[in-house]
Amino acid sequence: MNILVTGMTSLQVNPKRRPIRKIDVPEAMVNGLEAMGHSVNWCRWSLTYNDAAMNYYDLAIIGLSYVQSWSGRYGLQALYAVEQLRRLNKPFVIFFDDWQIEKFYGEIAWTRKNYKKQFYKKLGDGTLFHTETGGHDFRWVKKREKDILSAMDFLLTDLSGSRAVALCPMYNFGKPELFHGYLKMKPKNIYTIDPTPAVIDMTEIKRSAPARSNGWLLASLSPQDKWAEGLQLDWPVTYVGAKKIGAPRLKTEEDVRELYKTHVGVLAPPYPHVGSGWFRSRFVYAALHHCVLYGHHLDLETFYGIGFDPHEFEKCGPRIQRGIAKAQRESVLDRMNTMKGFYADLDAVVRGAKLRRVRKGNTNG
Repeated sequence: MNILVTGMTSLQVNPKRRPIRKIDVPEAMVNGLEAMGHSVNWCRWSLTYNDAAMNYYDLAIIGLSYVQSWSGRYGLQALYAVEQLRRLNKPFVIFFDDWQIEKFYGEIAWTRKNYKKQFYKKLGDGTLFHTETGGHDFRWVKKREKDILSAMDFLLTDLSGSRAVALCPMYNFGKPELFHGYLKMKPKNIYTIDPTPAVIDMTEIKRSAPARSNGWLLASLSPQDKWAEGLQLDWPVTYVGAKKIGAPRLKTEEDVRELYKTHVGVLAPPYPHVGSGWFRSRFVYAALHHCVLYGHHLDLETFYGIGFDPHEFEKCGPRIQRGIAKAQRESVLDRMNTMKGFYADLDAVVRGAKLRRVRKGNTNG
């Protein structure tokens, strides 16, 4: 099959240069689909492309994000692609690589309401925010305006229809029903992929735990200091990632993993999807590097089957602490997905999308 993979952010549209090398689930999907024999074009879509260009593809995977954020500056192009796919009755998948889906939809709704201003807003130097080339030409935005608005209306009203397919990264032992409960739109057809074996180097799985000092590591791009302070822990907490609280931002995942090797404990702040098993690398990193992870009781139950008191843990001797780390490690690593399982996840998504083409004016058939 000829498959298009595109989206709203640089991570979703095959970036060549990024200041921070995060785990790249879209790249893992592209590599997996190609390994399965598909021909994949991973690129930023353009408002200049006509329907003949889209008609080349048998399937498309479209990543959604914040349409008005700096990282989502390709949002209008992605929305235009959605409308082309609907018009051509092509199967497509709406992909979410960030859990803040309800906020994405809130921003799409707000932009839809204020499109006359938001579609055509400019930066300080006069160039377009939503742009093809970084220039001053509104021509293509104006030409595709109706298509973009129609795609917004579809996403805001019809994603729950039986023909729409959504895709989220989740561990294969998670509880998707908890994530469904968090979503207001309740999509009927939501697929999950567990990308772990494709995005995390597991070569250290057999190595012993290095010597480390007592302390907790909290790696997060969003400020989580208030939550951690509320735990009233005795051990010091090392923050990385969140610039808003003055924490250093590391450039690569390898840099992050090096810190895991120097801490006994890892903190996992709760998100609205808590307990669902949404893919978050810290659970695997903690297991690989013999750390103990503490977080919300629903996350602890999903990943380890049982929780613990962090204050009591801090008072335990090293032998008991290592025993808890070992139990958590085995609970996670014994259930890790395999590349065979990852390919099976992708195949299920492709097959599901092909069965549920979304035609304009007929989204529930």
